[in-house]
Amino acid sequence: MHTKRNVFIAVFSFLILTIFVLYGTYYYILDKQKILLDLTNTNILKLTEKFLDNKINTTLAIALSLVKDYELHKLMATQEYDKFNYNDISQQIKDNTKFKNIWIQIIDKEGNSIYRSWTDKKGDNLLFRKDLKKFIDDKKISTSISVGLYSMTIKARAPIIDEENNFLGALEII
Repeated sequence: MHTKRNVFIAVFSFLILTIFVLYGTYYYILDKQKILLDLTNTNILKLTEKFLDNKINTTLAIALSLVKDYELHKLMATQEYDKFNYNDISQQIKDNTKFKNIWIQIIDKEGNSIYRSWTDKKGDNLLFRKDLKKFIDDKKISTSISVGLYSMTIKARAPIIDEENNFLGALEII
């Protein structure tokens, strides 16, 4: 009789101990999983931020390099807009870098598109874009990110200034 009671107490104690161990293990794993997910999310956010910063800086560097072209200044000053040709530069960037869709747009001082490397369409006013309107007003180097339904576009703008410090327009890398 004593043995049955001792076996019952041992089995009951074992079950209670097992329940406590399972309960503790479950909540320990949940806590560690939450910490790991938070750490992963933080790392993904930091990595995405670095990626965007690198893309923005590289796009801006391309814009700053191209805006220094003497031929660009000459064509803007003489308003010979039909002589722009940046298709080769776009293609070279596509072929030799990780940038696969680099577009170059030139905008006059009134906010009209006078050249696009990806299409023949020109002459439309772009001042409906807040980023470009602010740029035309400030005439300062700027960058922006546009998010569409299925796309994200990084843009960098640099002012085209002649030797007398007159604002002629803008070069935009998209």
